[in-house]
Amino acid sequence: MRAFLIGSTLLTALFAAVAVGRGAQPTPAQAETSCNASVVHYEQNRDAGQGLTELPWIAGGRGRQRIVGYLFYYPSVLGDRRANQERGVVIPTGGAVPSGANAKILWVPRGPSALTMLLTARQLDGPGAFRQRLHIASGGSYPSIITIPRAGCWQLTLRSGEAHATVVLQAIDAAPSGTCDATPIREEPNPALLSTIWIETIGASRPIYAVGSIHDGGSASEGATIATGGRKVMWVPSAPESVGLSLTVSGRRLDAVGIFRQQFPVAYAITPPVGPVFPSTIDIPTPGCWLLTVRGAKAAGIAVFGAVALTSN
Repeated sequence: MRAFLIGSTLLTALFAAVAVGRGAQPTPAQAETSCNASVVHYEQNRDAGQGLTELPWIAGGRGRQRIVGYLFYYPSVLGDRRANQERGVVIPTGGAVPSGANAKILWVPRGPSALTMLLTARQLDGPGAFRQRLHIASGGSYPSIITIPRAGCWQLTLRSGEAHATVVLQAIDAAPSGTCDATPIREEPNPALLSTIWIETIGASRPIYAVGSIHDGGSASEGATIATGGRKVMWVPSAPESVGLSLTVSGRRLDAVGIFRQQFPVAYAITPPVGPVFPSTIDIPTPGCWLLTVRGAKAAGIAVFGAVALTSN
């Protein structure tokens, strides 16, 4: 993988005088909630089996007791700001999402397990409780459809053989089908950017910032928008050591069928402040609501964009 050196003149030409700095911790984009839900990971799990590497996941327990839950339903809820602007996991009540899919979680224990897994759920902010017994499937995994009866903060305890873990889910009443709450645009100074218009990804790792063509379709209050056909976006890691030599951007349309995948090499600013950046031309194929998953070597996060057709005057 080739890396490139970028000086201040080229950065100015490409990204309208956006310069990269390093410094204080960013202010989190997500609001504090009363439910300390388990954090959703968007980086690829190195232990994931075939067909699971692109799925968001949560985990509980340590060592041989550890259990990972792969969130099959999650792309269907990521148009909702309660999911795409929070680090903690959310799940719709009733066991289904607006698209009609089930709220499926595949549980995979690290250590030896039994033929069944007992799932015990207890509402932390109310009187609710229920149990499910899950049966082992191929590869030693345990498929489940989690049917939570009411909104609230729910603790799930999972036991099977040596595996024993606890996770916390924020149960919500599902938003209407077609909801597209774009990632908020931040209009404030950022210690790591010489730009007052930017967004940040949400995920388990420290955020990756984006500047450039992130509000093509209207006012900043409408959230992140980008025109189709190829637009320049600069990705700036808040933790430079976590990104590696390339950045992958995977796109999935949330309101229709559509996917794309692009990879961009690292570049380095050679004038102070120095550090890795990822210049990109994001080529979204069609207008609509798009989920972008951004992954480096050890950092990953998501952003939701409203894609609009580029019009000429």
